[in-house]
Amino acid sequence: MIKAGPVKLRDVLIRDYRGLKDRLMRRFGSADLATEILHETYLRLGQDKADSGQEIRNVDAYLYRTALNVAADARSRDRRWVDKATVEAVRRQDEHELDPEEILQAQQEWRELLVALNELPQRRRDIFLAVRLDGMSRIEVAGKFGVSTDTVDRELKQAFDYFAGRQEKIRQNQRGNRGFEPS
Repeated sequence: MIKAGPVKLRDVLIRDYRGLKDRLMRRFGSADLATEILHETYLRLGQDKADSGQEIRNVDAYLYRTALNVAADARSRDRRWVDKATVEAVRRQDEHELDPEEILQAQQEWRELLVALNELPQRRRDIFLAVRLDGMSRIEVAGKFGVSTDTVDRELKQAFDYFAGRQEKIRQNQRGNRGFEPS
């Protein structure tokens, strides 16, 4: 049991930083989030004037609970921000309704993408779809197809290069590519 003021609690947090971070990483699944929570906890301990002189039986549990409270507060703030962002997005959507020409253009681009996708070699198409559509990691895709991650990267790059080249040809045709050359 210690008489815990902000300075002593901060000292314990610094001493046990690695262990607390590991616990928070397991809890939240993110090293970055765990680090952020601990930094905010450190700052909060410095602002906590009411706790100075208070007897704390289990300092480790107290610090962990404080960190969880910091995470809950952050989640609450983030939720409010997302709600405001959602409202703003809906408001902007009302300002910009798609006109029929934009809809036709988007449908044409979608058809062109499907054609281009079907022109890819089978393995390249399957790898591209696994990463971009199914959301698989490069390592998962490599395991699924029995190839290296370098092969996955190369196949993705070639797919993107193919799409970009095809899109450039379409743009040139739309501009009427008059064949003018600079003098």
